[in-house]
Amino acid sequence: MNKIKFLILLLALPLLFTGCSQEQDDLVTAEAAEGGIVEPQNASINYIVGNDQSYTAELKVYQGAVKTTSIEVYKQFVGVMGTSANVLWKTVPVTATETGFVTYTFDYDELREGLTVNGAEIPADDQLLSIGDKWLLTYVSTTSEGKKHLNSPATGATSVSVSTRYAGKYEVIASDYWRIGVQSGAANWVGATRNIESVDATTYFHAGFGPFAPEDDERAFFYFTIVDGQIDYLAEFDGAAITGLGDYIISCDIDPNNMINVPCGAETDHVVNDDVDSKDILYMTYGYYVTSGAAGPREFHEVLRKIPE
Repeated sequence: MNKIKFLILLLALPLLFTGCSQEQDDLVTAEAAEGGIVEPQNASINYIVGNDQSYTAELKVYQGAVKTTSIEVYKQFVGVMGTSANVLWKTVPVTATETGFVTYTFDYDELREGLTVNGAEIPADDQLLSIGDKWLLTYVSTTSEGKKHLNSPATGATSVSVSTRYAGKYEVIASDYWRIGVQSGAANWVGATRNIESVDATTYFHAGFGPFAPEDDERAFFYFTIVDGQIDYLAEFDGAAITGLGDYIISCDIDPNNMINVPCGAETDHVVNDDVDSKDILYMTYGYYVTSGAAGPREFHEVLRKIPE
């Protein structure tokens, strides 16, 4: 009897494996048939007020068994003055049949054209916009099957935010870090990128603190101002203290006695404008102080060069 059962089991095994393989193939086929996946590569673009230039949005288009043949771009304005309708703006053709990238360009006139808020057109003068106003660009792809697929606005959209000149992505081109009077082994974060966002006409948010990125520690950020080309750091913002990764922020102006190993004075805390290639340079010296445990100052110096959009 046992031998008979064993033989039946051996005969059934191929059927079991065939069933599993068939089920997996069906899942893969179903996923491939969905098609139309579009992924923005620069999901956040800073529109610089008063800077008459064109901007480029880049999209990664995933191609599978079903091909994406075109992408409809919808635009919507969201700002202090209100919210516009979400309207079809342009259609971007996709000619490649393999996964790759497509781009489209635009300027301010194209962004505002055809949009109204509370019955009024968006101003022709971008100086009348408010910092933080934005356009939300969403995507609907058309596939070779003739179907349309809407990208999720939460994960697959491009945001074009109204910003001031110094907002954007920067590359670190010089750096130094002193921990309690000793140069740290983490003093070199040259090559890293840092994002700077506009808060208002003169205030900026700096994501990262020295070599530490926000993903390393949620406290790795600070706020600063630029007025007449000079940089100053805020000890608090919106009623909350800025602590860095310690107990309070320090700088050459706030606490010069604890900023003795990094550049201060004329060497730092200013901007150098590049009106030709838009590669503005920020010289920054800042730090934080720890009052317990390994108490003492952490001093940072970095030079940032803007990466043109």
